[in-house]
Amino acid sequence: FPELRYKIKSMYEKYSNQFKCPVILLVEDKASGIPLIQDFKRENIIVKGVKVESNKIVRVSSVAPIFDKGAVFFPREAPWLEEYEHELIKFPNGKHDDQVDSTTQALLWRYSSNALYRSGAQRRSRETAIRQRPIRR
Repeated sequence: FPELRYKIKSMYEKYSNQFKCPVILLVEDKASGIPLIQDFKRENIIVKGVKVESNKIVRVSSVAPIFDKGAVFFPREAPWLEEYEHELIKFPNGKHDDQVDSTTQALLWRYSSNALYRSGAQRRSRETAIRQRPIRR
């Protein structure tokens, strides 16, 4: 638990500083996620508990149209990009699926009516940091 908490907080701080805008931390609202949510709230970190109500295959199917319409963008270059895209493309037959799971949860949250949307200025500043291109298939 302490190692997981440290990794999450480090990434949260990195991306909060990099994008110069509020970053919302999504944490699965069960098991080890519950104390993480409580800890981060005490530290005034913007955290949202995510309730998982279906299996991974159903969640991937529900966000497939978002990918199909080209609304998911990745950075031009990143040390993690090749592995990440491989995991997405190979699902559900790949060796790993944790990144698939977090991606579907983020997209479901982002496109839900409860999502907080960035202002146009914040969105444009983030878009300058990425080359807009849909995932390769």
